[in-house]
Amino acid sequence: MYKTPLLLFLFIGFQSAIYSQEKRVLIKGKVQDSIGYRKDLHIVNLSTKTGTITDEFGEFELLVSLGDSLLISSILYQRKTVVINQKHLKNKELTIFIDKKTYLLDEIKLKNHDLTG
Repeated sequence: MYKTPLLLFLFIGFQSAIYSQEKRVLIKGKVQDSIGYRKDLHIVNLSTKTGTITDEFGEFELLVSLGDSLLISSILYQRKTVVINQKHLKNKELTIFIDKKTYLLDEIKLKNHDLTG
């Protein structure tokens, strides 16, 4: 008679114990290139599918845990993935260096058609 509520209670308690071991830490970071800090870059935690954008000083804040992967992307820069390790969690700081993306365009030819008008 009491088995169903007891099993339900144990199941819920077991799940909360599993998820409570995953400790999230608020980490502060900066993104920069060879010139200086970069604004408006997207930072996405691939593990939790949460993200943010860097401010005008290249700074961001995001909740992370050990082993999470952060994807840094922008149309002007190469994508970069950073894996969170113990050092990042201990310092609660992260500095990311990113490279500019180079676009190569096809060659164009200009022809003289002697148009008037």
